Amino acid sequence: MNSRPSPLQLAHPTQQLAIVAHDGRKPDLRLWVDRHGQRLANVAIVATSTTATVVRAALSEQGAAADRIEAVQSGPFGGDQQIGARIADGHITALIFLVDPLVARPHEADVQALLRIAQLAEIPTATNIATAELIAQSLAWEPQEHQAEPSCSADSNPAFQPQLRRVERGERRQRSRAHA
Repeated sequence: MNSRPSPLQLAHPTQQLAIVAHDGRKPDLRLWVDRHGQRLANVAIVATSTTATVVRAALSEQGAAADRIEAVQSGPFGGDQQIGARIADGHITALIFLVDPLVARPHEADVQALLRIAQLAEIPTATNIATAELIAQSLAWEPQEHQAEPSCSADSNPAFQPQLRRVERGERRQRSRAHA
């Protein structure tokens, strides 16, 4: 059984939301952060360097503290791999990765590796604004000093019902194999 927390539970201080945006998508990211700044203000965020700058600026303009945003290297200089390692270690709960599909990237292998590890870890992953909106709507995070129980779970969020059904099917298969 996977010991990973339920999707979008960030009650533990080492859990983070990872945000990456290619240069052509940073204006879209800025608008997304402007819309969801209040929700993001209390979330630990890790982002690649220039993406972190965009997120910090947007949150600061809304009067939110931007001290919960950690910057790693730029994507082409290992930032994608740094975030991928954190996903593999179980420290990232969701990934917003706004990819610009119209621009060739010299570090495309790193981009694909990051998306692959997110898929293997089965964390919610957004590669466009529409999916990022779904993740943002699922954010029910409150400041940790006020949060007794995480208020978002796969049970209460219809967006995660397919994942829940996959887990249930897997458990049924394990039980049927045990009885065979």
